[in-house]
Amino acid sequence: MKSHRRVIAPLACLAASTALLAIYSTASATHRSPSAPNRSRRAALVHVARGWFRGCDAAGWGGDLALNRQKNRGTAPRRYLPMQVAEINALPELPPAGVALLPAAALRLPAAPRYRPALPRERSRWTPQERRALRRWEARGVVVRGYLIAANRERFEAGNCYRPDLYDEHFWLVQRRGEGKAQGLIAEITPRWRAARPGWTLGYLRRLARRQARVEIRGWLLLDQAHPGQVGKTRAGLWEVHPVTGLTALPRKNPAQGLLTAGNRKARAANVKAFAPGRQRR
Repeated sequence: MKSHRRVIAPLACLAASTALLAIYSTASATHRSPSAPNRSRRAALVHVARGWFRGCDAAGWGGDLALNRQKNRGTAPRRYLPMQVAEINALPELPPAGVALLPAAALRLPAAPRYRPALPRERSRWTPQERRALRRWEARGVVVRGYLIAANRERFEAGNCYRPDLYDEHFWLVQRRGEGKAQGLIAEITPRWRAARPGWTLGYLRRLARRQARVEIRGWLLLDQAHPGQVGKTRAGLWEVHPVTGLTALPRKNPAQGLLTAGNRKARAANVKAFAPGRQRR
């Protein structure tokens, strides 16, 4: 009898340990975040560097460090609000905290506002209230459709550490055919996003520009307050889509069939409500 007990006792302990291990493994799998697999799948599709990139920090080197960090964002917005080129160009330099993203007509703003420098060039000299107001707006992702009319490459910029091998691809989007850069919205592809999307080359953008292709872009709203002298000449306003996180060439069709049609008016109204400043996380 004693010999049987000596054999059964270790077997019982082993069985109990195996059962506890199985329970622990099941609990860990149950409590694992369900979004983890989704994150890994998204990372497999496109991986965009954050922080340092090829020896250059997101803050760049020199210039406005806070502006550089916004330009070098490596994450895509969770939501995108449909906007027109004219709506973004009509945004004031620093939108009031209580103003939601509404059409230019609702804001009662001209399509091409005159720029009056009200803020210092560097954000470090802004008041905390001004920085908070701007942060609520720059936390928004937008999706815009328009005609791509021009593209060029900018080297030796502070946001890219003045490196010749790190450069932004600039392109201009206009609301209607026949408009020029003075009515255009500037969008920029940064080195981080171009490394993740190797097809977004200057040659590709210029091929689209030669035929004034209709495109859809996605990205972050950004106020580039460093270029007031260009407003009305090579740009309609100081707001940009920067960085661009999505770029799609659209098939040719009726220009009136844009994003803001009657078919999706309800969805746009819901987006505007969701993007109201009072609902933004600070």
